[in-house]
Amino acid sequence: MNNILFIDSYYDCKYGAQKSMLSLAHGLSLEQVDVTVGSCKDGILLKSASDMNLDVINLETPEVLLKTRSEMKSFFYFFRYFITLLCYWYDQVKYNKLSKYNSICINDIRSFLYLLPTLIKFKGNVIWYVRINDRVPFITSIAGWITNKIVLISNDCINVFNVIEKKCFKDKIVTLHTGFEFNDVDESLVSTLNKKYNPQQDKIIYISVGSICQRKNQASIIDAFYKLNSLDVLILIGSPTTQSDYEYYLLLKKKCELLDVSHQVHFVDYTNNVLEYLSISDVFCLASKAEGLPRVLIEALYAGCFICTSNVDGVNDIIIDTKLGLISNHKASEESFDSDFLKILELSKINLNCKSHSHYRREYVQNKFSFDKFIFEFKNIFKYK
Repeated sequence: MNNILFIDSYYDCKYGAQKSMLSLAHGLSLEQVDVTVGSCKDGILLKSASDMNLDVINLETPEVLLKTRSEMKSFFYFFRYFITLLCYWYDQVKYNKLSKYNSICINDIRSFLYLLPTLIKFKGNVIWYVRINDRVPFITSIAGWITNKIVLISNDCINVFNVIEKKCFKDKIVTLHTGFEFNDVDESLVSTLNKKYNPQQDKIIYISVGSICQRKNQASIIDAFYKLNSLDVLILIGSPTTQSDYEYYLLLKKKCELLDVSHQVHFVDYTNNVLEYLSISDVFCLASKAEGLPRVLIEALYAGCFICTSNVDGVNDIIIDTKLGLISNHKASEESFDSDFLKILELSKINLNCKSHSHYRREYVQNKFSFDKFIFEFKNIFKYK
């Protein structure tokens, strides 16, 4: 592994998957591995990588290719998309800009579509770090065939493959949990946040962190919080990343107004101070419909929060006992989820009385999700390559 290029196509955000990739890239660079981070365009991701003193590459992906699947609504758009994709592929074949790397690690499924000719021709190692169980017909199968190694972020991510693919790819597949480097908490900011959200220290603070979108399902969190019928506080940290996500955000704001909880529910744009917000919080809520290994749950445990989460991929790799949190019996897409989620929020209050559990949660994260172990095991996967 002389040099490696990490690619994530989501260029203008830095949520769990992107944070984990940047953390891995930075850790490898400290181990004298030559690391570059690539994305479709300049944005938050490449700026963050550059701030870590990592080399970056803008893949200059045409804007029309960056629309989400839900935004492709007309035949004309599909035709334009297809022609643009062919031209983008032609440029890759002609210029072969990525041939200098020994390994390419792909962080998301749509990058396989964008870079298909490059990855098929690539002479080095193609690594697929599967961070979410998001199967895309045809592309998922091709990605499995052209990769040398498939790294799953959690055991549940194996289900991105069908039965035949699991058998065909079994010798390529390995599970590697994310490791964590935690910065020191800014105590002055923690004090400021406490004064803002809980000045009398008499409220339970519920929190959720993640991009504002239907997959993260913040609507169910708001509904459950309302039904608790309390005077407590809910903080929702995150920003919409697409037009459809922004429309969902407006629906969430309207829901808070209709339920008369706008004074208790606080929307906070994406921030680099997530750990400080988690440090003032008591219960972390995740109602997501799809995940890989929810990084933010590990961050919340490190901060001492009790977890209430939907039954989603990856959580069983994290929440191993009731000192850490509770998992709903139903998935967020199931009809009974909302009542189930409300029930575990009500049960969470029992665990808040035991302060020693918050120390247990931090020690658990430090032992199981060690950053040094993460870097060592990633390097070890490829030591014979």
